[in-house]
Amino acid sequence: SAMLYYKHAEATAAPDDYFNLGYVNLRMGELYQSQLSNNAASIKILKQSLSYFDSLKDTSYLIVVNGAIGSINGFDDSDSCKYYLKQSIALSQEYNPLLQYTYKSKLAGLFFNEKDYPVAKELAMDVFNNGRLESFDNQFYYYAAYSFIKLNRVDSAIIIMNNTPQPVSSVDSMNRYDLLA
Repeated sequence: SAMLYYKHAEATAAPDDYFNLGYVNLRMGELYQSQLSNNAASIKILKQSLSYFDSLKDTSYLIVVNGAIGSINGFDDSDSCKYYLKQSIALSQEYNPLLQYTYKSKLAGLFFNEKDYPVAKELAMDVFNNGRLESFDNQFYYYAAYSFIKLNRVDSAIIIMNNTPQPVSSVDSMNRYDLLA
């Protein structure tokens, strides 16, 4: 039913109401991703949202939409993911410096999944040293610690693990046990 409301809002918005069209498309893209796990539809709609916010030069939403596109798991083109995350990071550095660490942590995860542990570690340490630790999810710590382990830097991995918040989900607990093992 949420999608029906969004479709109605999109259909009734004025063609030049870029803010509301961008916002509605952003929410529909998130809905396609979170509820339907439809990456292709989500990316298509989010790119439409991006074009609306780009027309307005609305930096705050450009940061969010670029980050949403770059963060979609299962995006077949990791170079595109990196591109969109780097766009969010660059815009964040200029307009909302603390927000850059959210997207750097996601970029670290992407490099981690590609087994590029040195780059993942560098990004993770930048986030760890300069970001606001309470805003990171436990998966970030997993990426950082595991990257150190893969680089044979177990002492550094232990430091990261000692700073990891208590697990908040069964996935977090399993990741923690995996690292400890």
